[in-house]
Amino acid sequence: MLIAIFAIPTSLGNTAKYAWFFIAYTLLNAVFFTANNIAYSSLTALITRNGAERVQMGSIRFMFAFGTNLLIQSATVGGVAPVRRRRERLADDGDPLRAARPGGQHALSVLGQGAAARGARG
Repeated sequence: MLIAIFAIPTSLGNTAKYAWFFIAYTLLNAVFFTANNIAYSSLTALITRNGAERVQMGSIRFMFAFGTNLLIQSATVGGVAPVRRRRERLADDGDPLRAARPGGQHALSVLGQGAAARGARG
């Protein structure tokens, strides 16, 4: 499934490429999310039988997971934005590779450009 995200067939049209990526990404996230949450839910039940403590542990876990996710997203956008600016400068300088981009655009490039655009807007 992980390979399907980055190995988008080049023979597909742009809309089909986006559909391919989002379907593969959604399926991958659903599998990992389910596997991860089943384990965490089971662990809290093994640690304590008190329902209030389980709720508190789940809330704390959620807060840390949210904070970590936010941190990783911020670092990713911060790391991708300089790359995008460099590519835009190369395109302005008449870079033939940038101007004549092949149709087989990779999902990581699509995600990185979208993240950089959102980060540049504030």
